[in-house]
Amino acid sequence: MLPEAQHRDFLQDGRLVDLAPRHAVRVELSWHCWNLDSPLLTALGEALRAGFPAEGIAKAG
Repeated sequence: MLPEAQHRDFLQDGRLVDLAPRHAVRVELSWHCWNLDSPLLTALGEALRAGFPAEGIAKAG
């Protein structure tokens, strides 16, 4: 499971093969960060929590 930007070149030159090209697997994502005193990480964590419901993106909709 890689973002497209990380696997695109591998698919194009044959180093990676998509075994199920028309199938996707939805997974719940979680946000983890160390206990750092960082205003940027705090703001990012809050934005992520506000954007996705606690029950997960796969169940929303």
